[in-house]
Amino acid sequence: MAKRKPAGPYAVGFCRPPTATQFKKGQSGNPSGRPKGSKNFATEVKEAFGRKIVIQENGRTRRIPARMGFLMKLGAQALRGDMSALRMAIGLAQTGDHEAVPADIFSSESDREILRTFLAENAPAPPKRRRKGARK
Repeated sequence: MAKRKPAGPYAVGFCRPPTATQFKKGQSGNPSGRPKGSKNFATEVKEAFGRKIVIQENGRTRRIPARMGFLMKLGAQALRGDMSALRMAIGLAQTGDHEAVPADIFSSESDREILRTFLAENAPAPPKRRRKGARK
């Protein structure tokens, strides 16, 4: 059912703007809004991580997705002893496909011993505790 305008004078007030400032039929409220076909941030991130990059591996050129290159770089840093990269790599392994990743990554005792040795050699020293009232 179509709305009909009252026959008498139009009362301007709360929620009743003047007719001259109202949008005309078919006119957009935001004419310079988002252009058609523009992508949102999530789509741009997905495209950036999915684009192919060229790497050199064992003297051969390979084209791999950028996300794979990022993971390879992170893994190399973790193996070099970068503790923040190791934490991030373990976190990524745990948040990945839960069916493919076992509940306990370090299930065997030999794996746990290797991890303990690595952490003992590479973990930063705990900060020294200062006594109350002690001056530098």
